[in-house]
Amino acid sequence: MPYYSIGSSADKIEHFLTAEFIYHFLPVYVSKLNMLLPMILPQSIGKIDLGNWGIYTTKKQIKLWFESEGIIKNKPTRVLIRKQRCLIPANGFFIKHNQNYFFMYFPDQPVITMAGLYSVDNQSENKKHTYQFAILTKPAMNKISSYTSRMPLIISSGTRRKFLNQNRPLMDITRLFQKEERLPINGVEVSSKLFFKENINRDDFYSNCRKIYSAKRFPGKEIFGNYYLH
Repeated sequence: MPYYSIGSSADKIEHFLTAEFIYHFLPVYVSKLNMLLPMILPQSIGKIDLGNWGIYTTKKQIKLWFESEGIIKNKPTRVLIRKQRCLIPANGFFIKHNQNYFFMYFPDQPVITMAGLYSVDNQSENKKHTYQFAILTKPAMNKISSYTSRMPLIISSGTRRKFLNQNRPLMDITRLFQKEERLPINGVEVSSKLFFKENINRDDFYSNCRKIYSAKRFPGKEIFGNYYLH
């Protein structure tokens, strides 16, 4: 599923990431192509900017995700990975398994940062927001590997500055991919209707996650807690 969620309020995101928004931000419960979403740039550590989700490649294809494996040799990404890395705040991401949809989240860390690459859209009419970004992925591990083949590459709080450091050797950056923090992960089933709604709000999100309060829980025994939106 090419979607993720950043439904926490701006002040909660700032608290968890020790950073502040440059522009006004309202929660986004289901991200979509070209949506304006939070990102942290190398030149603005400690600040949360906004950028459009989706990078246009030289073949005029739009990419939401790039695989982290072999990224140095991959022509569309080898320039970006050297000098144009960014971090994408999120509460969790969505996957599809056997026609069922699940929201995967991290109980110990309500707001995480995903590794990303960005480019500058010089043709943008909006002079405030000219960035485009895509998210790096890795093979799914542990208990969710039976349900999805890939997941976002999570950059832990202790390595965020190293990942964004433009002067750091590229080999050091790729080693960070191997050292990323393996956070406990859990999930809840969500209704497919959630992905076809416009202007999703807090109540829409909760009402489409009602199954989590019944016996059907995924993939562990924990249920969806209020920490995500409080």
